[in-house]
Amino acid sequence: MPSTSTSTSTLHLSSSAQAPQSKRLKTSPSFAPSTPPHPYLFHLTTVKSLTPSYNINTLTLSDVFSGSPHYIVLSNYLIQPSFLLSTCPLLSTTPTLVLAHKLLTEGWQGYDKEAPFDPLHRNIDVHYPKLNSIFGCMHSKFALLFYAGGIRVMVTTGNFIYKDFGNMTNGIYVQDFPLKSSAEDGGGYVGGGEAHPFEKTLVDYLEVACSEVEGCDVVRRVKMYDFRRANATLVGSVPGKFKLGAEDGKTKWGQEKMKRELREKVDWDENSKVVLQFSSLGSTKEKIISNLVETFNTTRPPPASTLPSSPSIFENFSVAQLQQKQPAIIWPTVNDVASSLDSYSSGGSIPAPLKSLFDFDDGITNGPRTLTVKSHLAKMLHKWGDPSLPRTSAAPHIKTFLRYKASVSGEPSGELCWVMMSSHNFSQASWGAVQKKGEQLSIEHYELGVLFVEKDFWGGEGEGNKVGNEPFSNTPEHAKLGMGGIVNLTALRRGGENVRIRVPDCCLGSGGGGGGGGRGKDAVVDLTGESDDEDGGGGGKREDKAGVLIAPMPYCIPPKKYGEGDVPWCSEFSQGIPQGVKVVTNL
Repeated sequence: MPSTSTSTSTLHLSSSAQAPQSKRLKTSPSFAPSTPPHPYLFHLTTVKSLTPSYNINTLTLSDVFSGSPHYIVLSNYLIQPSFLLSTCPLLSTTPTLVLAHKLLTEGWQGYDKEAPFDPLHRNIDVHYPKLNSIFGCMHSKFALLFYAGGIRVMVTTGNFIYKDFGNMTNGIYVQDFPLKSSAEDGGGYVGGGEAHPFEKTLVDYLEVACSEVEGCDVVRRVKMYDFRRANATLVGSVPGKFKLGAEDGKTKWGQEKMKRELREKVDWDENSKVVLQFSSLGSTKEKIISNLVETFNTTRPPPASTLPSSPSIFENFSVAQLQQKQPAIIWPTVNDVASSLDSYSSGGSIPAPLKSLFDFDDGITNGPRTLTVKSHLAKMLHKWGDPSLPRTSAAPHIKTFLRYKASVSGEPSGELCWVMMSSHNFSQASWGAVQKKGEQLSIEHYELGVLFVEKDFWGGEGEGNKVGNEPFSNTPEHAKLGMGGIVNLTALRRGGENVRIRVPDCCLGSGGGGGGGGRGKDAVVDLTGESDDEDGGGGGKREDKAGVLIAPMPYCIPPKKYGEGDVPWCSEFSQGIPQGVKVVTNL
């Protein structure tokens, strides 16, 4: 690995950190939910121990599971039956197909794969999708709700358990779609035309996930709906080994699908930077990290004059030279977890073994132990927590990836080239491992995420133009997902000029990764996308200031670099850093 100039920080810790108790933040004043002045691309989840002023424009599962659906499909990695039934009462009576990895049952309910829900709820049919290896899992987190006149698609980042939808930070994308004008089986559109890419990806995914569900007609049902108004691109993963370099160049899954979307739509910008934020860490071998970073750094080809002769993400080229910039990896520190609303308990949902983050001598069993942050990770690590953003007190279970625009000096503009919210973590199991000298992609997990690329909302040929701009909701009277609610109900990909994806002003920090850009109590208003600044992303009515779409990121842009004393969280620190451990941070 090429040498770089680094400063090394060594911490000597003689006792475990003391964990604060779970707390409720108090703020003033309180704000009532209202229609945001600009459409949100997705929403953060409501955090139980935060006051309403910090839960503006957030969603709960009960908001999504509303109305009178006649059939439901839902999927997740962890599912607590009692949580789902109490949070979403309509599941008690609505015919439901559950695609699960694991069900968490309580003392009153014995674990039984044949009837994992209460015997009174025989309307719920549970299946465990086929996996290819012991390392595989059903990790997708989504729901499909079928109504008389439409379908609701939800993609989320939280497990269906009390903990994830209590005091953790998660996200929800939800959008309703009407029936096709011609809704026969196989469902074409009036006037012909192929199925929309959103539909194609969803159908391809369900054909794999439901392949062993006897008598399953979910795919037929999905093909009845018109997805041309979709505001997101679906990016999925399914277990299997897939040939790369196929003649049509259309690898459907994982990192190859992500690369293709970015390569076709994102212009190279020497001053923009990628942020990777996730809630689980597996293998962090340098080759694996390099491959995944390359995926998210993908853009259209840069000018030849800007390329170094042998680029490497671990070399410090100047801005003008660098194509493969080191991204900012947002990973919570031990203090971020300890000071979160649920304290160290939150860390159980942010798994990372010691060996993923630190180099150490396995032979030492007694006496002082030295842990050294892996050198190829150290300079990419950035903090989750920020005092100016009280919502960061809710520990992260959300997974987000983005590229933000900045000036030559690194000052962020507040605009994003693209942003993704997903079940994918930063791992080969999720995104796929490239094998056989680049000829094969091997994926272990089922995953599903939503990608928003700024250029998808530009130009005059968007699919949204073919369906009109009338709002559509399956629950028009619902306070949040109905007419006049906080969830956008229209097709946004309508070819608007100069459409921008922006983060709320309260999320903007100073350049160079300094972070810390909130504006006190005004940040509460800013988190809705509003601003007193004409160019700041909001204010006034949505129709008066069209062209801005809000990505409600729960952290600062740019994120704040690790500093002196910051130690990355790992699972072995579940009660704090052990006594006598010495940490070398390699900053």
